[in-house]
Amino acid sequence: SYTKTEVIERSRIPVKLDSNGNLLVPPTESNASSVLGAMFDEEDLYHDLRQDLYIFKGKATSEGDLVNTITPMIQSSVNGLGFEKFKMSTLATGLDILMASRQVDPHVKWLNSLVWDGIPRIDLFWSNYVGVEDSEYIRAVGKNFWISIAARGLNPGIKFDSMVVLEGHEGIRKSTLVQAIGGEYTFTPSTNKLMEDL
Repeated sequence: SYTKTEVIERSRIPVKLDSNGNLLVPPTESNASSVLGAMFDEEDLYHDLRQDLYIFKGKATSEGDLVNTITPMIQSSVNGLGFEKFKMSTLATGLDILMASRQVDPHVKWLNSLVWDGIPRIDLFWSNYVGVEDSEYIRAVGKNFWISIAARGLNPGIKFDSMVVLEGHEGIRKSTLVQAIGGEYTFTPSTNKLMEDL
């Protein structure tokens, strides 16, 4: 958390002093955006593109709830910056301006953070982890499968004209494998109520 002086310095907004020595900050939308950006670093306030939600201090929140939370932080002279002339609507637009520059896809961020340790794994995935008999074809399937998943994560909707078909008796954990690979992004008929109703 930053002090009022630090927020003003970080925001680089134009300020003046009135006859009593109080700071005057023009209550514009761009100044609201600058003040909010100065108050909260990007890891504390950003737009999660994957969920299309605003993230504030690690928690997902709606735009309306976030504006209700930040307004007293800006307006209150007791517990905030004391910029009373900033209207809630101005702060809401300022927040939108800021969030347009703080769009983060956590999945892409995570993928970009990965560093390969030099141990080849994807070619042998189906043989080593699923028990499929090893062959040149199975190695190509493994490699293409993981490359396509990474590509889709980095560029949603990218064209990929292959599909892996899992065959086997009921109970050998095919759906479990899909869920282990896809995590929270998994869609399988067994986990989707709509598909059960069809």
